Amino acid sequence: MPFPFILMNMTPQLLQATALILATLLFWHAWQWQKRKAQK
Repeated sequence: MPFPFILMNMTPQLLQATALILATLLFWHAWQWQKRKAQK
């Protein structure tokens, strides 16, 4: 199997995984910030 072919097949999953991780980090960061803000 040529590498570009593997890459083309993997791209949708990689993009989905990246989007999911970014969204999770964003929400987690917002939640932490809100928690810290509420303590003051």
